[in-house]
Amino acid sequence: TKIFVKLKFHDFTRTTVERAGLPPTLDQFQLLLGEAFARTGKSVRLIGLGVRFASMDVPDAQLPLL
Repeated sequence: TKIFVKLKFHDFTRTTVERAGLPPTLDQFQLLLGEAFARTGKSVRLIGLGVRFASMDVPDAQLPLL
């Protein structure tokens, strides 16, 4: 499992911080947010938070068309 924070800045540049193995808690997201903001200190336009769960290893399958 990975958690991540994406910031888009006023000039439409962006940065992403992600960590594996952390629980998706508010405290962990706040730490990542602080790290991402510290990279530039620019005005933030958009904040994205996310969780990527470990793969369940389910094979892709074609659905029937009709």
